[in-house]
Amino acid sequence: EQEEAQETHNEEVQQQVVEEESQQAVNEEVQEQAVEEEAQETQPELPQQQTEEQQQPESEPEVEQQPLKETEIPEEHLEEEVMPLQEPVEQLKQEESVIPQQPQQQTSEEQPQIEAQTPVAQQILADEPAEVPTEIATESQNTGPIEPTNSLLTTIIQVPQQQAAPVVKVENDEAPLTPTLVSVNNPPAAAAAPTVAPLNVMDSVLNYVNASFMQLNANKQQQQQLTTQNLKDDDNLNAQLRRYDGAQVWRIVVQSDHDRKMADELQTKYGGQLWKEVKQEVDYLLKPQVLADAAQHVRAANLSRIVLIDNLQNVIETENPSAAEIAQYQNRKGHRLTWKAYHRLDDIHGFFDTMAKTYPDICSVETIGYSLQKRPLKILKISNGNSGNPGVWIDGGMHAREWISPATVTYIANQLIEDWENLPDYMRNVNWYIHAVANPDGYEYTHTTDRLWRKNMRSHGRQCPGVDLNRNFGYKWGGKGTSANPCSQTYRGSKAFSEPETFYISKFISNQPRGTFQAYLSFHSYGQYILYPWGYDYHLTADKADLDRVARQAGTTITKKSGGKYTVGSSATTLYPAAGGSDDWAKGFAGIKYAYTIELGDTGRYGFVLPASHIEPNGSDGYIFAETVARAITQGNKYSRKRAL
Repeated sequence: EQEEAQETHNEEVQQQVVEEESQQAVNEEVQEQAVEEEAQETQPELPQQQTEEQQQPESEPEVEQQPLKETEIPEEHLEEEVMPLQEPVEQLKQEESVIPQQPQQQTSEEQPQIEAQTPVAQQILADEPAEVPTEIATESQNTGPIEPTNSLLTTIIQVPQQQAAPVVKVENDEAPLTPTLVSVNNPPAAAAAPTVAPLNVMDSVLNYVNASFMQLNANKQQQQQLTTQNLKDDDNLNAQLRRYDGAQVWRIVVQSDHDRKMADELQTKYGGQLWKEVKQEVDYLLKPQVLADAAQHVRAANLSRIVLIDNLQNVIETENPSAAEIAQYQNRKGHRLTWKAYHRLDDIHGFFDTMAKTYPDICSVETIGYSLQKRPLKILKISNGNSGNPGVWIDGGMHAREWISPATVTYIANQLIEDWENLPDYMRNVNWYIHAVANPDGYEYTHTTDRLWRKNMRSHGRQCPGVDLNRNFGYKWGGKGTSANPCSQTYRGSKAFSEPETFYISKFISNQPRGTFQAYLSFHSYGQYILYPWGYDYHLTADKADLDRVARQAGTTITKKSGGKYTVGSSATTLYPAAGGSDDWAKGFAGIKYAYTIELGDTGRYGFVLPASHIEPNGSDGYIFAETVARAITQGNKYSRKRAL
């Protein structure tokens, strides 16, 4: 009975609409006769009237656009925003004849805007689209035909008898839409008489609204697919990896200032990419098309050259095991991470989450912030629960292409957890903070697009993207060994802590009571160095003797156990000055005594493209170093609080 009553009511409403339109038709016929009589009397004035009517649409105000939404990232780290989708009712505009406009495809301006980071990256935006109006929100979930219910009939089109322009009215809306004339084909002539609306006007309107909802749903699905494609692991993207066929890595021996100048020209004149630089040697990656000219330059300058890698693409293709081999290595312990292959970010974070669930008494996971592309910056805390324990911070992956770094850091974490009950007291009486991938956007980019990408994914418009995160920390920022050129591999950023990846590290450490952290270990590659501050200049710290002693103890132990040989010294004197580094900030600002940068293996045979078979040996070296530092902290190396000059 309710359905019959509803149907009867709908028929009455439709009949009322028909009667009103019939009455309107009669009125329009009378008006037409009056117009014709007036036109005969005022025939010379017709061109002027036509001009005024043709110009009328141009004077109509535009519908105000919805404001942009803010992201959850702090304002200083906002990168892009997305224009909300238009509501379907705002697109509903009618012609003079009350004929509904046919649904049109949305232009590119109405689509979710995802701006490419030219030339090498795409900024990922994930704002929510605009909400559907309340009156028809329920109907938007239905992809089938929309029945003419009472709620939809509240959205009507009224055409005043004395006005040519129809007004679109939406009940319960905050403000009425601006009256607008829309022509299906061309603007009508001024003297043309209006036609009577067809009887099926309501059905046409409902069909249009239905099509608008279907288009809105399609746009939502498209935006979700784009976001998922960029944030999730997509093995198909590997087909887009930049190739390095025929590219070579050279080592140039430097014995004088003249040699250094001539070697630098491999970068400035021949486009070489700097891989490693120390006082006696420099490593460059060179494209195949410049090899002949570069070799001639080396001979003319009387430089000594060693070809470390004769075809880089071959090394890249054999760096990681196949997917089938990786599957065999996985231990089925609730996570996919192994230490016989390099893994993606989701596997690393999955390992963190699994450890927190499996060992809740000693493990917990915290997200300290988000990267530019909204990937979580996760840390794994390993502790016996005593908040008074000294803290040791360990991070890796600050430079995206150094895959051995996150692998080593996760190896250390796994060893601590698996052997926890058997560890000596000086290891268990430490609170360990593990941040395996400090540059998650860049790290993922090396897996999907360019294996040798170094920086983060900061966009600079049309300029080269990326900031070197290890030049972006706020102690002596902008000094030696940094660049103000966005295209440089050592670009320092627009200001100290301009990047969320460095900002959130500094915020987390600074928010702890001073003295909580007594060691800061940052793992990089390559070359096999144990380095301590200062990096910004050749000055040495006041407690240089303590830092040097612990570093040499670790180096000696590593040599005895694995045969690896590590060079020990301050960053600037051993390698080169580089301001804005994380270890300088940890020492100079945060007051952390044992601040080190560890350059893992190898010494150049593979460089950044180290085969996965080297993960466990490097992981063992890293664990020995962490153990040596923990022993130094808990067995009484007291921190001299005398500030270094």
